Amino acid sequence: MEEKFKERIDQYKVLWEYENKIYSRIANLRLIVLLASLYMTYLLVKMQGHLMVFAVAIVFYGSFIYLVYRHQKIKEKLDYYESMKLINEKYVKRMNEEWHSFPDTGEELLDEAHPYALDLDILGERSLFQKINTTHTWYGRKKLASALLAPDFTEEAIIERQKAIKELMQDLDFCQKVEGATAKRKKAMKNPEKLLNYAKAEGDFLKGKGWRRVATILPWVIIALWAVGYVAHIHLLITGTLILMFISYGFQFFHAPRIGEVKGMLGAIIYELNEYVYILEVLKEKEFISPYLKELSNVLFKDQVNALDALKKLEKISSKANVTTQPIVAIPLDAILLWDLKIVFALEDWRKTYGQQVEHYLETIGEIESLISLSVLGHVEEKVSFPLVAAEGRFITGKQVGHPLIKQTVRVCNDVNMDQEIFVITGSNMSGKTTFLRTIGINLVLAYAGAPVLADQLACSMMKIYTSMRIRDDLTHGISTFYAELTRIKQIIEAAKEDAQMLFLIDEIFRGTNSNDRIIGATSVVKALDSLGIIGAITTHDMELCQLNDTIDVTNYHFSETYQEDTIQFDYSIKAGPSTTTNAKYLMKMVGIELIQ
Repeated sequence: MEEKFKERIDQYKVLWEYENKIYSRIANLRLIVLLASLYMTYLLVKMQGHLMVFAVAIVFYGSFIYLVYRHQKIKEKLDYYESMKLINEKYVKRMNEEWHSFPDTGEELLDEAHPYALDLDILGERSLFQKINTTHTWYGRKKLASALLAPDFTEEAIIERQKAIKELMQDLDFCQKVEGATAKRKKAMKNPEKLLNYAKAEGDFLKGKGWRRVATILPWVIIALWAVGYVAHIHLLITGTLILMFISYGFQFFHAPRIGEVKGMLGAIIYELNEYVYILEVLKEKEFISPYLKELSNVLFKDQVNALDALKKLEKISSKANVTTQPIVAIPLDAILLWDLKIVFALEDWRKTYGQQVEHYLETIGEIESLISLSVLGHVEEKVSFPLVAAEGRFITGKQVGHPLIKQTVRVCNDVNMDQEIFVITGSNMSGKTTFLRTIGINLVLAYAGAPVLADQLACSMMKIYTSMRIRDDLTHGISTFYAELTRIKQIIEAAKEDAQMLFLIDEIFRGTNSNDRIIGATSVVKALDSLGIIGAITTHDMELCQLNDTIDVTNYHFSETYQEDTIQFDYSIKAGPSTTTNAKYLMKMVGIELIQ
């Protein structure tokens, strides 16, 4: 599986090297032609405008301009091939557990109070987001995080997303082209809030059509008066033109705060607009099959007023606005051509045509990006499947379910069959209990997002997920680990009272208190959760909890280990029944702590 990406890497290396040779040749040719052009200019001056020399000079300067254009186009190709090579190298890293180095972890999108995000490694360092994310736009990252943390909890929506992601899994070229449109960026794209606020705002900069007529006619008047005054040596006319230019510039200077506000908005996104355009150009060429992707494409391109036209026009306006960032350029352009005023008028026209749709366009681009990210596991994992997700019931049934953040070569998959019951899982330290809980949770997160799961097969009902695993104290507010866990478990119980369509995953319940209180408290919690009709799993070292199956619907499972030559061997396979072994003394011996009898 890895070979297909390595072949792509080699392919783009060859293409890059070929174009780079051409790039170097054109660079040398540019220099020669430039020197020749300068020499012809020298001859032209020396020979006082000789017609033949003039013609040759024109040819050389035209050739130079063409070579500059060709040079830039080849540079774009080189950048593209380099980006595509890096994209495929990232896919290889995903397969070799080297994705931990990816800079975008989505950590700023993490809410530690979320019911499961922190415990299941959805966002942050070494997270699912970090591994699968291929988005670069602000909305793309938000949409991906939302799909993983707050999915559309309807059977129809999940099925439609599954169809879309299946289609994307079958077209790796398209997925990489979309990613390649923005892959050169070292940082995620900014929040387009300023643009959207402007787009949805109402009211004109200057009311009345008269100001637009002034902005159109006045530059021609200034140019004409200056030309006549200069040619005819009419100093009074030249002076009058200068006064008119001063008035023109002064008018814009008077409105500088508003103009500056508009230009500031453009400045915030000017370097990102072309990347939105690149994405849209890739999307425009793609004919989708699945209904959901078709729907998204129609949002962007169905109407005559479409996303590509909108952002291309905005990009053009932004480029013009960028011309006047330097005062030495801005002053004459504003004085003669009313440049900034025309920028504002152009933006207002753009806003009237596209303003109400632009946010929807950007959200749609982001949604497609997020769907591509959710297809990534299908490209890098050998064993994935799309789960059957039911609206009714409380169950999860899977064969050979594995954890997607564990390297394939060391990953151990397990079956799971949880139906209207609670698992009590016992076992020694490091035997695989916590990983099993996370395996269940993270695959459910993928399932509800419409993504493939790491399992030979999986069926589940739609259930809200609540976890209690990484419990942290808060010394600043005087909160102990035990109190923090109590608060978390209360949250689970209260949520279950509101909606029994729920699954809980609790790791090492009440580890922060003494054994007697822990057993009493854990027993009470398990009975309370069972009475509420929800399902879930609890890991514990307290064998007393295994006896709960005599009174309530609890099923015991365990993880075990073997010992060989003072070493512990884990198989990480779940087994029926309670554990019968412990390994604390062996672990102490392994790290060099002497056991005193």
